[in-house]
Amino acid sequence: MHATGDWPGAVADFLERNLPAMDDGSGWQDMAVTACQIGCEALVALGRADATGWGASRRAAPRRPGVPPRWGGLFVAGVGLARQQG
Repeated sequence: MHATGDWPGAVADFLERNLPAMDDGSGWQDMAVTACQIGCEALVALGRADATGWGASRRAAPRRPGVPPRWGGLFVAGVGLARQQG
């Protein structure tokens, strides 16, 4: 099945809302939890964040990658985080 529309943006929005956020809103913590680590990596791959030692920092000016990450990888990131969050 081929995904259409702005699915990368929808996935990024979901991850941003569901990852553990930094208190100051500057990014997301991975909490050393696999689902959160993958979610932070997905935000980096989607151009919404920069990688850090503790997760991901929000980019002031997100940039959309020329070629989005694989749909299957983003699916795993979203479902894994949703399962982790209950």
